[in-house]
Amino acid sequence: MRLKYSLHAKVQLKYRKISLFKIRTTIKSPHNIIPSYKDRKLFQRKFKNKTLEVVIVDEGSIMIVVTAYYLYEN
Repeated sequence: MRLKYSLHAKVQLKYRKISLFKIRTTIKSPHNIIPSYKDRKLFQRKFKNKTLEVVIVDEGSIMIVVTAYYLYEN
């Protein structure tokens, strides 16, 4: 599996201070995968008190990271 990052994802990861290590960990070992619109998938993994959600478009041998963000839980 090869990962490719959209320009939007690169900008947002830097702005949101999300490491590439956490992105790769979430994709390789997700706690949850949710189907989304336009054949996208939401990969979720919990890190301490928040859940990282990574939006992916799967194009066979390449997975494109569209964006990523934290879901805060109370």
